[in-house]
Amino acid sequence: MPDSTHAGPAKLGLDLEPGAIERAIGVPLAAGLREVGEVEEQHIKAALNVPVVWNGAGKVIQRSRPGEPPRKEASTLQFHVAHDVVANGDGGLPELTITSHRPPNPPGTSESEEDPDAARKLEYGHAGAAARPYMRPAVERLRGYAAELVANAIRRGLPP
Repeated sequence: MPDSTHAGPAKLGLDLEPGAIERAIGVPLAAGLREVGEVEEQHIKAALNVPVVWNGAGKVIQRSRPGEPPRKEASTLQFHVAHDVVANGDGGLPELTITSHRPPNPPGTSESEEDPDAARKLEYGHAGAAARPYMRPAVERLRGYAAELVANAIRRGLPP
C-alpha cells in the first residue's frame, strides 16, 4: 500500500498522459538549447580564429599543434560552423545540433584543390596528421550544461 505522504503525480497535479512532460518542458528547453547553441557556436568560431604564422616569403611556419584546434588559413571552417534546435520526432524533446562542414568547391576549382572531408580529418586526424579537435571540446562543455538546462526547463514548464 502506498505511503499516504507520498507526493505522487496526482497530488502534484501533473498530467502524465504520453508526451505531457515533453510538451510542458519542450519550449523552455528549446529556448535554453538555442542560447547554449549560440554561445558554443561563437566559442568554436573564436577557437578557429587563431591565425597560422607566416614567414616573409608567404610560407606557413606554424600551424596548430596536435590536440589544438586548427589555426585559420582561409576561414573556411569558421564560416561553416552552425547550430540548430529541432523537435525530436513526434512531440519529443528538442535537440541541439552543432555542425561544421566544408561547402562544395566553388565553380572552376578542381576537387584536388580542396578536400570536402577536411573538417572530419582535422577533428579526428588521419594517416598524415594527428587530430586537431575543435568540435569535441564543445560536446564536453555541453555535457556540463545538460542537467542544468533540463532542470531549468522543468522549473519553467511544469505547474507550480
